[in-house]
Amino acid sequence: MPSCTVLPAETTARRFGARALLDDKLAAPVRLCHGWPVIGFVMMLGGAWRRSGGMDDELHHIVTVGGGAGGIELATRLGDSLGKRRQARITLIEKSRTHLWKPLLHAVAAGSMDPSEHELNYLAQAHWHHFHYRLGEMVGLDRQKREVRLARTIDDEGREITPPRVVRYDTLVIAVGSVTNDFGAPGAAQFAVPLDTPEQAVRFNHRLVNACIRADAQDAPVRPGQLHIAIIGAGRRPHPSGIAETGRRRHAGLAESARR
Repeated sequence: MPSCTVLPAETTARRFGARALLDDKLAAPVRLCHGWPVIGFVMMLGGAWRRSGGMDDELHHIVTVGGGAGGIELATRLGDSLGKRRQARITLIEKSRTHLWKPLLHAVAAGSMDPSEHELNYLAQAHWHHFHYRLGEMVGLDRQKREVRLARTIDDEGREITPPRVVRYDTLVIAVGSVTNDFGAPGAAQFAVPLDTPEQAVRFNHRLVNACIRADAQDAPVRPGQLHIAIIGAGRRPHPSGIAETGRRRHAGLAESARR
């Protein structure tokens, strides 16, 4: 049965260096694409290290589940060091097709940034940095067989892209990140919009713009609180001034157009 150890991502990177992954750069803490240190934990599940110079199937297979800032950075570094030299097979499993750095979500929510201009395409990144990208969501894990089970994927028209499948591994890294915790506050899950994904940021932006357009189109005056925005959490994301300022400007612009 594979060993299971929970480590901070920085410690994981040092452990990789200690296990002779043949790249001195991996001895340093893993860092995000924009230089921020990895925050959170990853789970390592793996067996003994195996070296082979044969076909890809004979190489030690390192699978990372989750293509966030930590997962994509780890897959990229391992691909550049081990995948390029055919000393290991590197695979990244991610249910999205593109990556957007999470601290930029507030700008998408505010409407001040087009996400397509800053997204990183996983398939292109895999090609450039010598690792494999597998589209899919992990729905199961068999540690005895060392297999990750992936769900079926479908397109926007309901057609199947990939069937349910299994990816075998020698070493597994779980880097699925975190999600917003509403702590069970009444109404939070029903009415609030968390900022964990680009889709949620776009959803908030559409709600914001639609509220302004609705207020501009109504015959009655704007009701007290009708265009108020409540932001819970004062960390880097969401950025209150960005969202609030954009909302203020949009409302001011609509009000100006109405006066004309």
